[in-house]
Parts: sequence; C-alpha cells; structure tokens
Amino acid sequence: LSRMLPFGQPGSTLAYFGLGAILAYAYGAYVRAHMPNRSWLRGVFYAVVLFFFAQMIMMPLFGYGFFMGPMPSMVGMLLGMSAYGITLEYLYGHK
Repeated sequence: LSRMLPFGQPGSTLAYFGLGAILAYAYGAYVRAHMPNRSWLRGVFYAVVLFFFAQMIMMPLFGYGFFMGPMPSMVGMLLGMSAYGITLEYLYGHK
C-alpha cells in the first residue's frame, strides 16, 4: 500500500491507522446496533465483511485482481481482521 500512495511509509501508516479508527467508529455508531448476536461473533462477522470488501473492491482498485495474493497471506489478513473485529466488540461491549 505504501508504494501506491504518494506520501511514503509514514503517511501510509498514518492513513491505515486513520482508516481503522473510522471503521471502528462506524462499527460502534451504526453497524453494531443492527446485528442480532450479542457476542464476539458480531466482531467476526464485521471482520469477514471488511475482508470481502477489501478483496473484491480494494484489491482491484490497487491494480490486483479479485482475491489476489497467496493463500497464506489471505488467511493472515482474515485472521488479523477477525482479531480487529473481536477487539472492537470487546471494547464496545465493556463501555
């Protein structure tokens, strides 16, 4: 991602962090209230939706095809996003 954005590694890291904060706010403000289950599975469901959005929309926008990349990196991305979603649900559930 940092090679595709014009502001280098530090700017790309900041953009990635900002996107994570925006998605966390969107989850807490809009998405969480409309999900039926009240457990960590809500976070995993949100993460899976983000994963498919990234693979089907964002990857082609950055010049890759649908679901491009080796399988281990895709599994790693899904696990990382799942950890993000579970953390969001935990933090919003304990406020």
